[in-house]
Parts: sequence; structure tokens; C-alpha cells
Amino acid sequence: MQAIEKEAVQQALYQFVHKDVFFHLETSTGSYRELEEPGEIAICTYVRNGVLKFREGKITGTGPYQVGLKLENGWLYSQGLTDWELMSDGKLLLGGHDQVGHLNIALELSFTPFECGE
Repeated sequence: MQAIEKEAVQQALYQFVHKDVFFHLETSTGSYRELEEPGEIAICTYVRNGVLKFREGKITGTGPYQVGLKLENGWLYSQGLTDWELMSDGKLLLGGHDQVGHLNIALELSFTPFECGE
């Protein structure tokens, strides 16, 4: 992944507008690192291969960035994004990493399902 280029990400979002797309959304405050404080708990969300259709996609901010997807009856919103990659198969990968490289948030969009480890 590389540092977000805001205009390039915006262009990539346009390809998914008004189409059924698979999404992966993940947030984590501890799944990918050792917890440091006694009693500290990991707070996580993981959705893989949800399907949505959005009518508008926007990237905002100056870094870390936010991406909002306007749904028919609401929003899907991700904040804290730092990195991105547009894969050769058209998948858009967005991630937010902390200062030492731990993944804190991921938002990925695809026209085909994401692989799922069993």
C-alpha cells in the first residue's frame, strides 16, 4: 500500500457508484498488536463480503482521511485512513495504520467477493 493520494482515491471511488459492490470493513484497537495495559480490551468490527450500493462516494480531510459512502437510506463512513491501493482486478483497498504500522481500520470495495479463510 502507498500513502493516500486524495484525487486518485476519489477517481477510484467513482467506478463503484450506483453498482452492487462487495465491501470489507474492519476496525481494530488491538487485534493486530499486544495489548499494553492490564484489563485493556480489543475493540473490533469485522464485516467481509457485505453487499451495498451507494450513490455517492467522497474522500475528505488532509490526512488521515475520511471516506463516506452515501447509501439510499444512510451512510457508511470510515475515518483514519492513511494508505491505499487499486488492485489490477479493480479492488480498492483503503487502510489506516498507526505510527508503528498496526492496522486500525480497513475499507475495501470490489465487484467480486473477497476471499474468506475458512
